[in-house]
Amino acid sequence: MTFQEYIESLFINNIYKVQILDKKIIESNPSFYQKYASLFAKTHKILEKDLSLLDIAGFLYYKATLLTDNLIDEKDFSKFAQITICQEESIKILTSIFSLENNFWSLWNKRRDEYFEAIYLEKQFSKKDIVSLKEYETLADKKSAFGKVAIDALHSIDNRNNAVYQKLLLSHKYFSIAFQLNDDIQDFKNDLIKGQFNWAAYLLKKEIKSNDDPNILEKQLYIKGIAKVIYKKCINYCNKSLKIVENVNVPEWKNVINETKKSFQIAIIEIENYIETLTSDIILSKKTYIENNLKNGITTAIKFVKSKQNKYGSWRDYLNQGGISDIWTTSFILSKISENTKLKSIFQIEISKALIFIKKNKTNSLWGYNTTWIEDADSTNLVLLSLFFNSEEYFSPL
Repeated sequence: MTFQEYIESLFINNIYKVQILDKKIIESNPSFYQKYASLFAKTHKILEKDLSLLDIAGFLYYKATLLTDNLIDEKDFSKFAQITICQEESIKILTSIFSLENNFWSLWNKRRDEYFEAIYLEKQFSKKDIVSLKEYETLADKKSAFGKVAIDALHSIDNRNNAVYQKLLLSHKYFSIAFQLNDDIQDFKNDLIKGQFNWAAYLLKKEIKSNDDPNILEKQLYIKGIAKVIYKKCINYCNKSLKIVENVNVPEWKNVINETKKSFQIAIIEIENYIETLTSDIILSKKTYIENNLKNGITTAIKFVKSKQNKYGSWRDYLNQGGISDIWTTSFILSKISENTKLKSIFQIEISKALIFIKKNKTNSLWGYNTTWIEDADSTNLVLLSLFFNSEEYFSPL
């Protein structure tokens, strides 16, 4: 049974069915929450029917928790009916799987208490001047308490391997810390406005104490390098999470961690691109020229091109959805300065470094917009022209 089939089968007002099944809300959250128990299921013996129900119960309670957080933060009581229905249906499903005497319910109570503790801790952190990373880790773990219910449920059905159970919980903890850190970056501005504790804001305010404008602080979060530092921590926590379960048969869970880790790596690249573009704009905006004529223009242009080549031999420019171009830009400049005999003699050192760079940075057998992008004809043609003008041979493996 799917989540939609379950909701549509309920004897509740159609208005609530539409609200709970709202695609925009469902699709705005990570898809893995819809099948959370299944992420860990290969480590346990469980009936397919029960696993399907656990996935539905987990997603129902996840929705209820999100709406409850919104109720607490925004004082929005309009979703109270949804919260009640989602909680009730989740517990009904779990009661159909676990008897009232089952140890699962003691674990359920433990997770409930952890979640309440998280709400309390978050309020307390907002009043404290100093919060340690260890305290924050505890908060993140407790905030994700109901995510651990999926692991508890599987263990309650098949408790043959307690060591695996403990590994899954610890892996989940590290992942939850990474996820919460990312949330704090994403919610930075809103949390500042609401006065909620936010780790990114906490770190930034230790450096900047004189500005309370959320818009300025949000920019400073990236300019000061704090967002990048946090994303690096996120990656480290993901690595810890993966390490714990490296010998555990949970491929879906590992895939979630790896995909999340990849999103953090992309975020770091985007931050670096933003800072590089911003820095270039600031530097170039300060350049002034007293005398502008052809001779000075050529001399200045040569100096400029030489100065912009980095130590790896590339030139970088043009920011788009693929990032900042290094292969395309390098091969474009290289092809232009190599086809002119006079320029070729002026840029001998730069040409040598650029050739080394493009030879080392093929994507498969061709070249792309930059070193992290797929190959394309435009970039490859410019590279081949550069090689041709410098009498460099290229042997394609195709």
